Amino acid sequence: MKKILFIMPEKMPVPAVNGGAVEILVETLLKKNERDSKYYFTVYSPFNEEAKNISDTFNFTSFRYFKMHGALNFIKKLFYKIFKKYYCFSNAQAGSYFNIIDNALKKEKSKYDVIIIENRPEFGFYLKYKNKSNLILHLHNDFLSIDYINSYKVLNSYDNVLAVSNYIKRRVLEIDNSAHVSTLYNGVQTMKLSNGFSKTKSIKEKYNISENDTVFLFTLRRLIPEKGTSEVIDAFLQANMIGVKLLVVGIIDSTYGEEIVKIASSNPNIIFTGYIPYSELPAFYEIAHIGLVPSIWEEPFGNTIIEHLSAGNPVIVSDRGAIPEIVTNDCAIIIKYDDNFVDNLSRSLLDIAFNLERRKSMSKSSAIRYREFDSEHFWINFQNKIDSIS
Repeated sequence: MKKILFIMPEKMPVPAVNGGAVEILVETLLKKNERDSKYYFTVYSPFNEEAKNISDTFNFTSFRYFKMHGALNFIKKLFYKIFKKYYCFSNAQAGSYFNIIDNALKKEKSKYDVIIIENRPEFGFYLKYKNKSNLILHLHNDFLSIDYINSYKVLNSYDNVLAVSNYIKRRVLEIDNSAHVSTLYNGVQTMKLSNGFSKTKSIKEKYNISENDTVFLFTLRRLIPEKGTSEVIDAFLQANMIGVKLLVVGIIDSTYGEEIVKIASSNPNIIFTGYIPYSELPAFYEIAHIGLVPSIWEEPFGNTIIEHLSAGNPVIVSDRGAIPEIVTNDCAIIIKYDDNFVDNLSRSLLDIAFNLERRKSMSKSSAIRYREFDSEHFWINFQNKIDSIS
């Protein structure tokens, strides 16, 4: 049985008690492996008490948790911040966390067949010559391209790179088109509720959503410009629809977010829920009729799109980054990101909100499309990649 080590980023734990796209994906793999007993996993993760308690339920995964507190950690972070031009860490916290990881690996008695670094390319730069394990980068964001310092050296620290989309793969290959890079699409658990009437009923009552309302759902971790937040609000205000609600699910923790809420306050049909735990999101997907993912940055993948498809929801999306790889015209309205983006988004909202037949047809196509990105496909494809390159 192959021994595989996952090195997680420095911010959120596994199991994914605090959410996080990368953390949820890795936890998906761990759970599938519990069923199939294919590998023996080890996970290096930031410490979290709740996550640590849940970790005891896994039989084929061991966890090592690392605390990032105290005076020593502060000094390390300060060191990396001052001397950042000499290092390629994405931030000072990442540098400090890596130092802890590096020390832990030196003391490890276990030898790993594969070490998978999750979304922190710079870690491999410092680990490659200290380990004989097959070193793989699982890249979830556009963190390794010709735009980054030492990109060629970092890329060539890895035996293989698994990119979450062809878009990310192309970006990496711009550095060196002979590099070993392949695409491993994400997969998500279904957001379809088997029996969630009581949950959806309470949500509708809480947010004053009637049975006759059409519901657009816009979910994001927090209200940020890159996800097209202001564009969604502007388009919805411009459409000025009756009997239509816009649910915005995400943390409001910035001046930008507060300004968005202020702009939207003129329309009572725009509802901000604030933070919703990931475990409670399926009920919101069940309530929704249409999903909105109008990212204005180059989206590396777009897990939210897959979550909508899994619930049978058609989506309105932009054409940025990897999004066109995920959807088809049968399940999505794809809007070109240009000077007319808000106007075209507004027209699309109007068109689909009152076109029940089109929504039904697109909903069927969404469910079919989801099968290409479900968690089972992800697990099988992960095994194929690991077994072929390690």
